[in-house]
Amino acid sequence: MPPDVQGAAGPDHLLAMFNTRFLAQRKSDGAEIARWTPVQFWKTVAGGDALFDPRVTYDALSARWIAVIATVGIAGDPAVLLAISDGTDPTAGWTFRKLPVGAGQAAEFPLVGGNARWIVVTSNLISGSGYLAGTAIWTIEKAPLLADGTLAVTRFTLPSPGSPVAPVVTFDPGQEDEFLLQQASGNVLGRGSLRLFRITGGSGQPRLIPPRLVSAPASWADAPSPIDALPQAATERRITSDQDEIASACLRNGKIWAVQTATIPASAGAPLHTAVQWWRLTVSGSLDGFGRIEDASGANWLGFPSIAVNAGGEPLVGYSLFGAGRFASAGYSRRTACGGDSALSAIHLLKDGEAPYERLDGGGHNRWGDLSQTVVDPSDDRGIWTLQEYAGALEAGNSRWGTWWGEFVEMPSTRQDSCVSPVGAPAPARVRRGSF
Repeated sequence: MPPDVQGAAGPDHLLAMFNTRFLAQRKSDGAEIARWTPVQFWKTVAGGDALFDPRVTYDALSARWIAVIATVGIAGDPAVLLAISDGTDPTAGWTFRKLPVGAGQAAEFPLVGGNARWIVVTSNLISGSGYLAGTAIWTIEKAPLLADGTLAVTRFTLPSPGSPVAPVVTFDPGQEDEFLLQQASGNVLGRGSLRLFRITGGSGQPRLIPPRLVSAPASWADAPSPIDALPQAATERRITSDQDEIASACLRNGKIWAVQTATIPASAGAPLHTAVQWWRLTVSGSLDGFGRIEDASGANWLGFPSIAVNAGGEPLVGYSLFGAGRFASAGYSRRTACGGDSALSAIHLLKDGEAPYERLDGGGHNRWGDLSQTVVDPSDDRGIWTLQEYAGALEAGNSRWGTWWGEFVEMPSTRQDSCVSPVGAPAPARVRRGSF
């Protein structure tokens, strides 16, 4: 099982959530202070059920941790489980609630975001026959949940199958509307596009506005074919690529930023490869910026990206790096205020892989983690953390995944020498390996 890497930074703690375990660390030195299995953490609402696809964020607007996870529903009650911390310490208590999916369907690939008013959770809906049947969107009022644990929720359902719908993590406290993004198409008449949804309305009466289509001046494929395409050193076994869904988006200073993996088909000028694609939109739905982080030579394949933007408007993108000349590794790219959008195109190494990776699932695919996570440090709103997966050293001849926290202590937007000597290298980080 891949880890489904998720993590967040609070004022004093780091919290990582994987499919197999959850870890709380002291931020100052990386010391582990608590560990749970998913069943232990969610025991009050899980009922011993199978749990998968955890997601976590630290909401600086409410000073709480928010987490979700999908449950199969062995008793006929499939759901997305919601947890919100009682304060800034993730080891000091949580409130747990259940978001039922409904009879005859199951939840898959939940995502969480929101603004000052709402927590917004989305999930793919899977039919009883195993097909994608649509998307559920739960809009949860923050105020009553924080006050006394009351769950005031409005559910919207998108019946048409499609890519996951990603709620935007909104940092602007005055932004009353919440936004969601969905991959629409990689190539219609030479242009790819996203759908931008908006949730608006007064307390207790949220409304989902039909999406606006936002197009890019480029095209791409949704995934390589075959999907086990990501190369790695010392083996012919390739790793399964992700597709072009949007799974990481944030709103900062009135701009919506999002990232996705894009498969670039082979052409006369470049071989088949994958790239990380970034978008910047206005809240009215206009394209404000678009670009790619890629190695057009095909030596480096990129995927599984996540993005965060600090108070200075500087984004950092974390992702996985693959190539025939390297073990599966972790990388990052950043944009400084003086460097402009072009600075985002540079590929930087965060953590080298240590061995070939081969962990086949029941379908014979060499699965990598579905996600990564990049977050702003709420202590100063300037530093950024990224949590990425890499191929760990073999143990008794068996492949292991590892995770690596990279800390960017400051990302100054106004420092005059930031263009000459940018603070680009991560501080010493903490390593946490998989358990199998």
